[in-house]
Amino acid sequence: MANYFSKFGKLSIADTNKSVIITNLLKRVGVLNSVKENTLVYYTYDLQDGDTPELVAEKFYGDAERHWIILLLNDIIDPLFDWPLSYFNFTKYIISKYGSTAAAESTIHHYEKIITKTDSSVSGGTSSQIFIIDQYTYANTPISIVNKGLITVETSKQSISIYDYEEQLNESKRSIKLLKKEYVPQIESELKKVMDN
Repeated sequence: MANYFSKFGKLSIADTNKSVIITNLLKRVGVLNSVKENTLVYYTYDLQDGDTPELVAEKFYGDAERHWIILLLNDIIDPLFDWPLSYFNFTKYIISKYGSTAAAESTIHHYEKIITKTDSSVSGGTSSQIFIIDQYTYANTPISIVNKGLITVETSKQSISIYDYEEQLNESKRSIKLLKKEYVPQIESELKKVMDN
């Protein structure tokens, strides 16, 4: 990260006795939404257990110091908690937050009602909607399958434990965007221009 912050300007802070030069951390940069949404400039990557921003940057860009590109493109502010935890660290997190994995697995976080519609006249004509419901609605929601000609509507329900909820949250962080290598010099140049102003 030192390489990233070296591009930031300096500030002089005057004290009554002396003057100190510090890095200007008040400047902020980001990637334009139009770039983040342009699938031609990036590809998706599913993080593996043990991947860190530095390891991924080394693997794909040949330089661990370029990890800031990955963090910026994915709006990751805190790499400790915005990045998926490894299985070991996830287990430690669950135990520290809920006392044990057994407690997290046996405690309900929320209930869901799932409505799945299948149109057999359309290829890939299945869509699902998930609704978070309360315990009373969950207990009184019947499981059903209704056929309406070519359309089938299935109603199901499930309870989600704290463990499953936390695991889904952690796993949702695994798919990230990686800027294609040919655009790396351009983003570095743009960062330098922005920071020089």
